[in-house]
Amino acid sequence: MTVTSAEPPLPPDHTLPGELAEGEVKVSGILMPRGFLVHRVFEHQTHVRGMATPEQTANYLRRRLEVGSVDVGPSRTIFSGARVKGKEGPPLRVEVNSLGGVTEVVVIELRTVPIDPSLSEEERWRKAGLRPEGGLLDPHKVF
Repeated sequence: MTVTSAEPPLPPDHTLPGELAEGEVKVSGILMPRGFLVHRVFEHQTHVRGMATPEQTANYLRRRLEVGSVDVGPSRTIFSGARVKGKEGPPLRVEVNSLGGVTEVVVIELRTVPIDPSLSEEERWRKAGLRPEGGLLDPHKVF
């Protein structure tokens, strides 16, 4: 007796019900879901927004990222120490935020700042605008 599946497997260019399809916007090597558009760009941080649910978006990203840890909350999912599967690059922090009907994905490239070995610890603090105990050198100057 031969048993066959009721439905044949989907071709690779199709999605399951509720699953998001890949779009054209790429951020730090991550191809964002279809319909997500760049909202804001900073030096090492990009915000994209779309109309998918946060759960769908987090599941979409989970399949594309290797992550150190995942923190799931009521309105936010955070992928820490993430990298795009099979790709080299800086570690990422990827946040999926619910903004009342809109889902925002924030991708932050985690870059290390090289330490100048010629500076003393006190000089490094001063260069950062801080005192060694952590207070501001000039409280009237806000960064």
